[in-house]
Amino acid sequence: MSSLVRIQDTLREVTETVRELEISSRGLLEVSHEAKEGAEQQLAASHQLTHSMVSMSEKAKSVEDHSHNTSRATDQAAARVKEGGQVVKDAAEDIRNVSEGMEKSPRPSCS
Repeated sequence: MSSLVRIQDTLREVTETVRELEISSRGLLEVSHEAKEGAEQQLAASHQLTHSMVSMSEKAKSVEDHSHNTSRATDQAAARVKEGGQVVKDAAEDIRNVSEGMEKSPRPSCS
């Protein structure tokens, strides 16, 4: 009879061990699902970050192009202002020369 008791005790221990394994298995499955969800969230965040970085890069390129265009336009405007200044200077010189020439030429007398 003692071997029957030992077998029953062993069966009880095996049953308890199986229950503990089932509990552990459920816990492990839950952790695995949570890890999978976390990995999926991380992947989605990585995709979003990549998209944002590409967008930022495109915008930076656009700003750089706009800056170059603005610099070029500023240089062209400065050159035109300089040319205009030279035209005004030349015109003033011509006016002065004509004025001096008029002062030097004899005036007709009214007799």
